[in-house]
Amino acid sequence: IKPHLLKHGVTVTVNEKSSSIDCNAAKEVAIYGNSSSNSQVIKVQVSDDDSTFYETDIYIYPNASAGDFYKKFDSCARYYRLHYEGSATMTTKYSMVN
Repeated sequence: IKPHLLKHGVTVTVNEKSSSIDCNAAKEVAIYGNSSSNSQVIKVQVSDDDSTFYETDIYIYPNASAGDFYKKFDSCARYYRLHYEGSATMTTKYSMVN
């Protein structure tokens, strides 16, 4: 398991999307990090072609006091990206289990 960085200490704006990650051989995906906004909602989107993405029912909510977040789920698609619902300074990482 090797963590990969999606965003590090950068400002995201309302409705911004992260770059996609290829999880082709992964059984599980974990997304974690920190947000300067504890009202930030992070939605996970999936794709099979890295072009057309669909919203999932996977939502990530930063901790109210520290802004930390963590979500692990079974991998059911090839590509994943994050849809940031609000503006914040984000550090976001992910890990995959093969």
